[in-house]
Amino acid sequence: MSIVELAREILGRRHSEGINRHEIISRSISGFNETTSTLVNLLENIAGKTLRMSYDNTPRTFLPFCRRTSVPDFKEISRVSLSNAPSLELVDEAGEFTHGSFVDSAEKYRILTYGKIVSITRQALVNDDLDGLTRVPQKMGAAAARLENRLIYDLLTDQNTKIGEIALFNTGDPWENAIADATLNVESLANIREIMRSHTDPSGEDILNLEPRYMVVPAALEIKALRLVADVMPINQDDVNPYSRTFKVITEGYLDSKGSGTYYMFADTGQIDTIEYAYLDGQDGPYMDTNVGFNRDGVEFKVRHDFGAAVIDYRGIFKATEPITP
Repeated sequence: MSIVELAREILGRRHSEGINRHEIISRSISGFNETTSTLVNLLENIAGKTLRMSYDNTPRTFLPFCRRTSVPDFKEISRVSLSNAPSLELVDEAGEFTHGSFVDSAEKYRILTYGKIVSITRQALVNDDLDGLTRVPQKMGAAAARLENRLIYDLLTDQNTKIGEIALFNTGDPWENAIADATLNVESLANIREIMRSHTDPSGEDILNLEPRYMVVPAALEIKALRLVADVMPINQDDVNPYSRTFKVITEGYLDSKGSGTYYMFADTGQIDTIEYAYLDGQDGPYMDTNVGFNRDGVEFKVRHDFGAAVIDYRGIFKATEPITP
């Protein structure tokens, strides 16, 4: 059914008989409280489902290597990164157990609200413009997904991102999780794996032996990365690909705008926290409110999205940059 036919059905025969389509739309969105609620709710349902479907179908490449959570309010979130449990020590037959302690660090962030108001005019409703009613929420849903993606990757590319008071990426002290002039090849990956495996927990007692699981690359490095994890049929031992199926390659086009020669390695979130992102409790994605226009004829849809993210621990992230060729 068209929008006008839906409005006529909602109004009922007594209120819609003998009047034109313009009047039907006007009455259905402003003339009767009960009718207004019914039609507006129907339009909201159509737009809301389209919004959510588009949001879910728009790629968010950060999902595999980030940890998701939800929070009850907009207050500052403090995420504690605990060290491993203290090492167990030998206890003699008559000996006493000694006390151990955890060393921890906390990173703080909060979720913020993003949004926009989109209007569907009375003229569009009269014209049965269902395309406008679905295309606009579709684009807003995709925009919400891209917003999340952009905010996550901005944490990696922004030089002001810090852990405590220290820059996230360092090529030396106080921690090593970056390297320059590292051509994306077997030798560079071996070096990165060695460094990540040797990271210690916050107490300094335990070697974490982190295993890089995800290779995140800009589109410019996609083919090179895929070749590094491809299966090959070696003729001799030196031709064996040691990283065949070792990493999952994630290509993110947004990184090309930040420097097409930089790539990242991430440990699995089951091993260590890296980046955390949060939604407001009960609302994991964009939300749509509806209002019947008064100053302007039509229906307004307000798209609201509550989202926040922060880097929790540097140990599971490594940044490498290929040398610049003249």
